[in-house]
Amino acid sequence: IIFTIGNIGAAASNNSIKGFDTLTDIGSIGFGFITPITAILSMFHLFRKFWVLWGLSGKLGSKLAGGNDVQVDNIRTVRSVTRTQELATLMRFFASAGSAASLYWGWVERESSITIPTDPFLPAYIAAGSLLLHILSIIFLLFIEYFIRYRFEPKLGEYLSESFRGEIEGLYDSFSLPLTNIDTKHEQDSLTWEYVSREFVHKYRFDT
Repeated sequence: IIFTIGNIGAAASNNSIKGFDTLTDIGSIGFGFITPITAILSMFHLFRKFWVLWGLSGKLGSKLAGGNDVQVDNIRTVRSVTRTQELATLMRFFASAGSAASLYWGWVERESSITIPTDPFLPAYIAAGSLLLHILSIIFLLFIEYFIRYRFEPKLGEYLSESFRGEIEGLYDSFSLPLTNIDTKHEQDSLTWEYVSREFVHKYRFDT
């Protein structure tokens, strides 16, 4: 808004009023500083997601020692998908980092008082590389969604639950409440299992 007002005022006054030039400069500086912040926030979000996926992958790896062959095979499948998600998240993280760097670099280069002894097209190269990396990560995620996840075993949830039986039973014990005379045992049990399933998914982040 400030940048627009400054430009309109400068055009209307034929640059005779310095105040509008000042508004334009303020708007330009503010826009150049604030715009890359979205890429930086994206980096924090993607790093946190990568950390969650890394922890989930490690937890799944610890379950490979027990269970029958079918359970182990399904855990390996889920773990391989988790690894591919980690790679896609890293690609998006570096794409966001490159975007933020190129935007700030280009903003600094536009300042006439600052001289950087590098190729003036370097920020554009970084931005183009970041865009390409982001596009590749999207294609990779689509491949994971429609070619890997689509082939999951229909009983995958059952095998995973069996592998995490101890954790699930512990959650059930912690969420169980004394029976009341208001609801039936089936209704209370169903509500308890609903809480258990939500907490299990949230704790181990299978929804990531």
